[in-house]
Amino acid sequence: MKYILFILTILTFSSIYGQTGLTSYSADLPAPDSLEVELIDIEKSDYTFFFRLHLSGQTIEIYSKDNKTYNGKIVNSIKEYNQIKIDDDYRTKATKIYTEKVPIKKSKATSLAQQIIESGQILIPTDTLIESWTRWYLHCGSLKFELKNDGKYLEQSFHCPWSQPDSVEFKDVILSNYDLLKEELKLDSIYQGFWSQLPKGKTYSRNGYGMTYIMTDEQETAWKKDKPRRDYLKSIQDTVDTYLRTELD
Repeated sequence: MKYILFILTILTFSSIYGQTGLTSYSADLPAPDSLEVELIDIEKSDYTFFFRLHLSGQTIEIYSKDNKTYNGKIVNSIKEYNQIKIDDDYRTKATKIYTEKVPIKKSKATSLAQQIIESGQILIPTDTLIESWTRWYLHCGSLKFELKNDGKYLEQSFHCPWSQPDSVEFKDVILSNYDLLKEELKLDSIYQGFWSQLPKGKTYSRNGYGMTYIMTDEQETAWKKDKPRRDYLKSIQDTVDTYLRTELD
């Protein structure tokens, strides 16, 4: 059933993107920047227009050399982590990176590029130059952009735009472009398709903080089989917790 669903997912995406392919390389093999996704230097490139959005484990790029024909791609990535012995101690370290490049159809890339240009984002300053932009929110991500238009290159970073008051200047433009890309390119579904191809029995992280272990088929079967026992223990715990709360009250 999972195999059938995966095939249907690929067929659905083919109308917007193209053929996908999972690639990987290990820390013990020659690789650019030691387990980092290799991206071109936009500022030094010969592209007249380039838009890049950095997300956790996902990079979106739309570009053109003549401002007439636009292309683009989504780069998915994630690192595999293992326990490595270092100086008589074991530490969790990234040992392999998996990447996938998903091309965006020209018609879709052209439409998105035109909307981004018309939004005026290329003229917006980074958040440190916006007086009303709050940068003290904890445990909240940022949107990081690289843009190039008519030879002008700039980097933009916007800390926690979702929590900024509606009165903050440029918030609506930044979030509108982000939501546009997320919806039109189906970014969450694309990453889920990438995730479903990863080898099982491994631990992964997009950012080096939150770790996720993907169980093997055998482990998943055993986990489901053990559910009645876990539910029983949970019911005992709930009974004890309720009793203790009642006694304390």
